[in-house]
Amino acid sequence: MASMIEQIVQKMNEYKQKEKVSFLILEAQGLPFFIQIAKVSEDYLLDVPRSVLYSQTLIGNLLELLSSKYRKSPVENVEQERLISYQFRFTAGEFNKLCYVAQDVFVVLFQMDKSTELNISMR
Repeated sequence: MASMIEQIVQKMNEYKQKEKVSFLILEAQGLPFFIQIAKVSEDYLLDVPRSVLYSQTLIGNLLELLSSKYRKSPVENVEQERLISYQFRFTAGEFNKLCYVAQDVFVVLFQMDKSTELNISMR
């Protein structure tokens, strides 16, 4: 069985090569946690839905993880005055970093083991 980072890197590399795929959805097998990665022009957007951040502690931990370890600030996705998700922009040059960020969201934030299998789909 491949480690979580191996699964992510493999699918991210496939995703990078596909022209007509907009989203990469990573979800923990058997758990209600998922994140999305989207292509935006030459950049990538990590999208963490507000629905999976069920407490203020999780939100704070996400913002702290991304700002202190990866130097990223969120772009808040708000619709009709309601926060939909937290989004973080990565350049094409930060593609490899994004793989590790995705793993850290599952391992650090959702406290999953690094050997947890992920369901990863492209749309």
